[in-house]
Amino acid sequence: MAETYKVLGQTTLAAVNTYYNICSTGANASQIISCVTICNRSTFAATYRLSIGSTSGTPANSEFIVYDASIAGNDTISLSLGLVLGNSYYLKAFSSTATYFANLTFSAFGVEIT
Repeated sequence: MAETYKVLGQTTLAAVNTYYNICSTGANASQIISCVTICNRSTFAATYRLSIGSTSGTPANSEFIVYDASIAGNDTISLSLGLVLGNSYYLKAFSSTATYFANLTFSAFGVEIT
């Protein structure tokens, strides 16, 4: 099995109240996510959600790891999580802050195992 340390994925939200994939694994891969950063490029506070699931759509209640947490304006939060994504899993991001959702950038860092 090969291990590759890398940026596993990055996304900026394009619409409010929509789930976006930060990263995902293929059918023959897994990932260990060591760190997720959330950067708020706006001067205004926003809320965000993070979830992990086997589909890319709306997560089930049991799949949330962060729910409506706040991030201050011009701030970055770094979460050291140690999450494991098995085959065909997704790390998803969301914001319900109508005006400032497009100012949130999500990044995941870790190891991909193939």
